[in-house]
Amino acid sequence: MDAAAPEWMTLFRKLRQSVEHHMQEEESEMFTQAHRVVDDNDAEAMAEKMEEFKEDDRETEAA
Repeated sequence: MDAAAPEWMTLFRKLRQSVEHHMQEEESEMFTQAHRVVDDNDAEAMAEKMEEFKEDDRETEAA
């Protein structure tokens, strides 16, 4: 499908809504549950690893 086609933008908007809904669901439900079983030190370590992963991903995309 051509990205200039009106149908493409419609599909893109639906995908975006789906992804945003999924993210909100994880943030409100999954993170709350995870916080019950993961202590602050482990949570901080996981957050640091995620930031490293995101930075590596950004560098890969820029290359």
